[in-house]
Amino acid sequence: MELIEATIRKFGETVGVPDLKLDSENICSLVVDDEIEVFFQVLDFKSNVIRLNSPVADLSDVQNSVHELLLEANYNGIGTGAAALSIDPHTSEVLLTQPLQVDKLSENEFEEAVTMFVKYTSFWVQELADIAKLPFGDPASAPAIDSGLERTFV
Repeated sequence: MELIEATIRKFGETVGVPDLKLDSENICSLVVDDEIEVFFQVLDFKSNVIRLNSPVADLSDVQNSVHELLLEANYNGIGTGAAALSIDPHTSEVLLTQPLQVDKLSENEFEEAVTMFVKYTSFWVQELADIAKLPFGDPASAPAIDSGLERTFV
């Protein structure tokens, strides 16, 4: 418990949010660039595991081909890195999620993991917003989309 709390507090200090700490439900959040909200949720204090969660988009009004695009992005992390995209079956909200085992990461590695997670979240927020602007919200109706993930995140 102490390790997770200390890591989150130290991370908050590093990024200019010194009051970043877990609430009574063992969750806290951070907003990056007034656009990306990252939730830090404790999964297991004993094994020092947290999960990063970030809302990406609402897919309630899009074609099934968008779901296929998300599945393809999850394939071996090709478009998500160590994170994964998922869809809340009740709300159709897309989330990017990633577990982190805090005791296996240095402070610098933790910061790098969160930074990479934010970059992937930002990419998918923009990508899905762009797809929503296409006719019928269908990525198949657009020219091939070059995600640039290999260049941006590797």
